[in-house]
Amino acid sequence: MDKKNILFLCTGNSARSILSEVITNTFYGDKFIGFSAGSQPTGKINQGVLTFCKELGYPVEKLYSKSWDVFLEKESPQIDVLITVCDSAAKEVCPIWPNKMDMIHWGLADPVGEKDKKKLMLSINQLYEKIDSNMKYLYEKY
Repeated sequence: MDKKNILFLCTGNSARSILSEVITNTFYGDKFIGFSAGSQPTGKINQGVLTFCKELGYPVEKLYSKSWDVFLEKESPQIDVLITVCDSAAKEVCPIWPNKMDMIHWGLADPVGEKDKKKLMLSINQLYEKIDSNMKYLYEKY
């Protein structure tokens, strides 16, 4: 069975989509290959998310904040599933992808605005739990 390519898409590509990519490749890599991008990337990954990813044992040197344009190029991987991870409850505008594929929306709160380090790490841990729970469901579905 071929692995499915999943693109996690948000606005900034600095926390939620990055963590989703890492969780997918670390724990669900036998079935999926995770990628992430943003419609308006910040150009940097949140430091708390980087720390968390290092603790998971993920090679963070492979991670970078990038535009979704990368995945519209001819030589980019064919995306099978697109998951938007913006938080509609926070009135964030979710990017709209121009290509046809399976599309899923996960409304995930963005931890990036949290200034207190302890609260930030707690928010990232909660985000991890939500993403992992969603991936377990997706793993069974595909």
